[in-house]
Amino acid sequence: MSITVTKYDISLNEAWDSFVDSSDNGTIFHKRDFLNYHIGRKFDDFSLMFFKKEKLVCVFSGAKLNNIVLHSHPGASYGGFIFQKYSFNLVEEIIAGFEIFIKQTDIREIFLIQPPSIYGKRYDETIEYSLKWNKFSIDEIYISSAINLIGDPFSRIHNRKKRYLKKPLEKGYELKWNSDFEGFYPILLKNKKKHNVKPTHSLDELKKLSKLFPDKIKLLMLYKDNKPIGGTLNFVANNQVVIIFYNMIDYNFANKQPAIHLIGETIKWAKENSFTWLDFGVSQQPQHENPLTPHKSLIQFKEQFGATGFLRRAYRKKIN
Repeated sequence: MSITVTKYDISLNEAWDSFVDSSDNGTIFHKRDFLNYHIGRKFDDFSLMFFKKEKLVCVFSGAKLNNIVLHSHPGASYGGFIFQKYSFNLVEEIIAGFEIFIKQTDIREIFLIQPPSIYGKRYDETIEYSLKWNKFSIDEIYISSAINLIGDPFSRIHNRKKRYLKKPLEKGYELKWNSDFEGFYPILLKNKKKHNVKPTHSLDELKKLSKLFPDKIKLLMLYKDNKPIGGTLNFVANNQVVIIFYNMIDYNFANKQPAIHLIGETIKWAKENSFTWLDFGVSQQPQHENPLTPHKSLIQFKEQFGATGFLRRAYRKKIN
């Protein structure tokens, strides 16, 4: 076997981050600072590095759960296999070396979430095919939405939304790019509570992330007479994709359609900064018995901004 697998340790931090920065499909979620930022939560890290002829060719971010499950890092949206350059043969070599390594441990199950192909510098689903070919089953599947920023993204917005965007904000309303997480978080909590869920991040975690990644965590706030009434928190995943991670409004001002202006300004900013995609996030209702249940009104809302659907897949495999 020409592939050598090494378990990540802190001495390899620089090599890991340098690889992710220059990779085809790596994201902010694969950076070591992101994997370690969590406050009050610790994970048994089981990330792996793959070498071919002593050259690092792939990394895999993960953690052990219950001592027997290797899980795409639970503290990140995406894990999976990250490459700088890859071919079908290299992917096959990596997966084969990965399974040989895993069988020598006490791990009995693998669960991974691969970054969707829009996160790569080129659109390529070789990894997804290879996972299926190697008997990884699709355990979960989500409908997500993304706005293609090539050309004029505003030309693809529904006419009604265009009319709202063309109207200037009313007197007393103001959009600001800043780090006002203290103003944003109560709105986030109130929105999530309405849907009987909690935010993925605590306030302290958002502040910490902002300090760790000041150029990657971008908060757009909306104020009415200097009072925060809405915000869009964006994560710069990599040079291709920005993610709208939270888009929240104070429902007392919903009749003023503030979410439209927040999204319009985010599209403008993402386009001006030469990103290819604006990921609008998943639109499913996990609190339902069937986790595939689509959030139809949310999907329609995103489509009206020119977003189209793509799949986010999670894979699972039992190890014999």
